[in-house]
Amino acid sequence: MNDDSRHAADDPTAVWTDESIQEALGEVPVSDSGPATEGAGQSKKVSVDLAMLSDAPGDGEPHKGLGPVATWSITLVIAVVVGVGMFMLIRALRG
Repeated sequence: MNDDSRHAADDPTAVWTDESIQEALGEVPVSDSGPATEGAGQSKKVSVDLAMLSDAPGDGEPHKGLGPVATWSITLVIAVVVGVGMFMLIRALRG
């Protein structure tokens, strides 16, 4: 078989790596040229003042929400309303 007509379908169990794909396409492989930045691999140290991050607009107290009892109550009411609505819809479609 000619190497110019090699396809992945010719050998379904073949593993095609980046190098073999570039070779099959006739592309020149890209060599690793090293790091893009110069230096000893050290990053700049950055410090962040956490007190500045907590200065959000508002009264300064965290949002308390509805609470666990109100949340479960709302969930229960929604479940009952959906259940009754589905019951009535099925009764109307059957009837």
